[in-house]
Amino acid sequence: MFLSRRLSARAFSTSTPRCALSPAALPKAERISAEWKGTSATGGTTKNFIGGEWLESKTSEWIDVVDPSTQSLLTRVPHTTGDEFAQAADAAAHAFKTWQRTSVLSRQRIVLNLQQLLRENADAIANSIVLEQGKTIAERNTDAHGDLLRGLQVVETAIGITSMLMGEKLEGLDGTRSRLALHE
Repeated sequence: MFLSRRLSARAFSTSTPRCALSPAALPKAERISAEWKGTSATGGTTKNFIGGEWLESKTSEWIDVVDPSTQSLLTRVPHTTGDEFAQAADAAAHAFKTWQRTSVLSRQRIVLNLQQLLRENADAIANSIVLEQGKTIAERNTDAHGDLLRGLQVVETAIGITSMLMGEKLEGLDGTRSRLALHE
């Protein structure tokens, strides 16, 4: 009982943990905070991303994200309000109206761009995973870089989905026509 009360109180605390980031972690956290819009890795708050914009939350409840190795505060994530959640759902529904009219080939190009961004920012993303989850930075198939590689595999599967659907009807392949691929 004491532990659960302590954890729930911790989740919405307003005080900064006493420990500081290590000398090795601090420059990485400062770089993430400076280069990534809407977020902080040095004790600030993370904003909500709604309708293509970073917005400050109006919540009074925040969830602390701490570095598990030092218990240093990295960021405070908003416990998003019901109104903010509804605003995000409305924005997503509005964006879907455009997305559903986007051709398969155009969608594929967007996902290829995502893949490129993930590759270009692999070290920064891995450093964020290290800070937030306490994993090591290992270069191969384990830990932070391994998590990123597994994410890239999902992106690559999405890119190749048009080939995997051969023999099926592809709606709006070129934006105007439907095609039916047949196998002999």
